[in-house]
Amino acid sequence: MSELVRLRRWSLGVHAVLAFAGIYFAAAPNAAGVDPLHAMVTAVAAVAFLAVAAFRATASLSHGGAVRLVLVELSVLASTLWPSTMTGIAGANVYFAWGIAELDPRAPNVARLRRAWFFGIGAHTLLITAAALVPSPHDTTLLLGAALLRLGVPPFHSWLFVLIDEAPLELSVIVVATPFSALALLSPSARLHDSLLWIGLFATMSGALATLVRSSSKRVIAAISVSLAGTMVVALSHPASSVRLGGALLGASAALALSGLLLILHGIEARLGRPMDASMSGFGHDGGQWFGRFALVFAIAIVALPGAPAFIGEDLLVDGLLSTNPMIAVLMMFAAVLVAIGIFRLVLLGFFGPKTHLRLPADALLRERTALIALTVTLGLLTVWPTMRN
Repeated sequence: MSELVRLRRWSLGVHAVLAFAGIYFAAAPNAAGVDPLHAMVTAVAAVAFLAVAAFRATASLSHGGAVRLVLVELSVLASTLWPSTMTGIAGANVYFAWGIAELDPRAPNVARLRRAWFFGIGAHTLLITAAALVPSPHDTTLLLGAALLRLGVPPFHSWLFVLIDEAPLELSVIVVATPFSALALLSPSARLHDSLLWIGLFATMSGALATLVRSSSKRVIAAISVSLAGTMVVALSHPASSVRLGGALLGASAALALSGLLLILHGIEARLGRPMDASMSGFGHDGGQWFGRFALVFAIAIVALPGAPAFIGEDLLVDGLLSTNPMIAVLMMFAAVLVAIGIFRLVLLGFFGPKTHLRLPADALLRERTALIALTVTLGLLTVWPTMRN
């Protein structure tokens, strides 16, 4: 057995153990002594790290890189389980430093990526660190700003589009998978800020409209992430716990599904040697059947069709809003329709549209299919998560 094979197996084994631990926390948060919301976002982040480890190209795999990915996963899990403690703050700082270290200084766009990382992740880390030094209740504003910035709520969204579109696999997927940990920062202060409702509504509508005009596949994913982040802000501004639970379910399912779609796009681009755009289509016909099937599953998970965890979250959210803000509920449903149009246009044209002269030289590998299956299974577990937490 070669050294590279042993290294890959070791890396996948460690991430699998952490993923199972994250799912255990989510399934039995009371037994683990962890807040249920924190436990759920921890499980999502752990499974996303496992998928990233499986998708990493062999050429980029090294002992140092594998160890750094494990260490940053432990840091991210600590920052989601205990977001406002010194342990969580230290984890957030390690995550920020890791991102800077992972950027290739020889890349032509490294300066732009560093600015985006500093503005998004760096400012978020600075705010939560400062909040730990400020006495309550004055830390509420800092935590609120940190959460909105990390979620990519407009006008703090430009960094998110840059990182998702241009950053390497490890950075872009983890950025998509982990922003919903900001829910843990936002939830305790949401009831103190009525303006959150309008901030969230603006983000939801602007992100939904952006899905219809973006030509880059990855920027469509970024726009959907912004729209769903706004939906969660609206949910967390509501006094009813059922509505906040619906927002949490929407956020977790979106994190998993968007991570899966982004991994698929990275896999296709690695095989083509060029970015995937709107002019490319038909990859699901031949050469990419597995990629096409999983992309359709993740699209269904995002648009909240019956049976998906997002459907439960959307139902809880809309039902609560109809009783207090019916007009807001109608606008949220309209935004959900726009997101559905954008995501299905991306998937149906990209994978099941007319064939182009480009053809994938190889479909998803076994380890890549296993990672996508892990994301799908976790999406299924989210369907029963509301009953497990009681």
